[in-house]
Amino acid sequence: RAVQRAIEHGESFDLELEITTAKGNRRSVHTVGKADLPARRVYGFFQDVTQAKLAEAALRESETRFQQLFQTMEEGFATHEIICDSAGRPVDYRFLDVNPAFERLTGLKKQDIVGKTVLEVMPDTEKVWIDNYGQVALGGTPMSFESTSGPLGKCYEVRAFSPERGKFAVTFFDVTERKLARLKLEKLNQDLSDKKQEMENFLYITTHDLRSPLVNIQGFSQNLRTYLAEFRELLARAQVPPAEKDRVEKLLNEKIPETLAFVLGGSQKMDALITALLKVSRVGRVEMRPEKLDTAAVINKNLAALRFQLETSGGAVHLGALPPCYADPGAVSQLFANLLDNAIKYRHPDRSPEIRVSGETRGAVTVYTVADNGAGIPGTDLARIWNVFYHPEHATERKGEGIGLPMVRRLVEKNGGSIRAESKLGEGTVFYVELPAAGGGKHGD
Repeated sequence: RAVQRAIEHGESFDLELEITTAKGNRRSVHTVGKADLPARRVYGFFQDVTQAKLAEAALRESETRFQQLFQTMEEGFATHEIICDSAGRPVDYRFLDVNPAFERLTGLKKQDIVGKTVLEVMPDTEKVWIDNYGQVALGGTPMSFESTSGPLGKCYEVRAFSPERGKFAVTFFDVTERKLARLKLEKLNQDLSDKKQEMENFLYITTHDLRSPLVNIQGFSQNLRTYLAEFRELLARAQVPPAEKDRVEKLLNEKIPETLAFVLGGSQKMDALITALLKVSRVGRVEMRPEKLDTAAVINKNLAALRFQLETSGGAVHLGALPPCYADPGAVSQLFANLLDNAIKYRHPDRSPEIRVSGETRGAVTVYTVADNGAGIPGTDLARIWNVFYHPEHATERKGEGIGLPMVRRLVEKNGGSIRAESKLGEGTVFYVELPAAGGGKHGD
């Protein structure tokens, strides 16, 4: 009908039509022509534009989806163009478009900023923002970073990319609360570390100061024993009334020696406790000097020092793979010496000690296991073995000061590692020691 009207009036036509082919397919065509009334003819051509129409429809749908995403996404989104000085250095940038999330996260309104530069909107904007975005817009390399905007008083996690040279787009989140929480946690950790160091220093000073009066107690108690012996000799030559002799002898031979024994025993126990506390406090004061460490060589040296204990107990140590770690040599030597010594010391009374030591590297850490077939630890006591002066309740005798495992844990932690234990009473114990791997993380060679 459109072509017919054009013919009737002798006009040209330019039309897009939907047709059905002889095979029943729907196609889009573009036809252009002109009517020649005297000749009663129509001259023209038509072109199948189905694919172009489909592409246009897909583009419109894509643009619609993009606009929906642009309007509803939770991330702030904005497009900009970079502004450079005569030397080509980025000095400012202009807002081209922003989404609603941008307005919500920054407090800036679209109508107030689009078409303006950032320095017009926020004159105090830090230069780092312009420099970073300049690199993206001019270099084309995407960038991710976290930075604080002074004028907005917020911290943002930003991803920036360049759709074309001279322009850049950003998506961002407000991470102010997360950063404040992180800073608070870091401060708490630092305060805890400072308090811990303060306690260690206090412990060291107090235990060191307690040593002097304790030495006096022990020394004068020994003097009392000497004086008591001299007094006995003098009494033997003196004339004591028979009515008082029994009482004096009982005081000299029973009461006073018994009292002195309690004083000396208590002072010896206190001496052992002070010595133990000094050892623990010194661990916290020693600076760790980590290096790539041949763990196998360290453990073999420990075994050489424990040779007598192993021979007398009939024990054996089996070594597996022992990859290197990155830690302080003295600390690693001391912690393995303690674990091996405990495995021998707390062996099962009915069998010779069998100890297996091995390790494997898992990413940035190396995990060592020290397993024994000893007396084991009750499950209820596993959390207490790291306490200073802990002794197993089932142990028939005290075999140490009760500071070995607390010192081991402190040494491991000071080297950036961790330690845990698994045990079954009567079957044995396994210690898992994690230390930084020699080739992993920031310490890698």
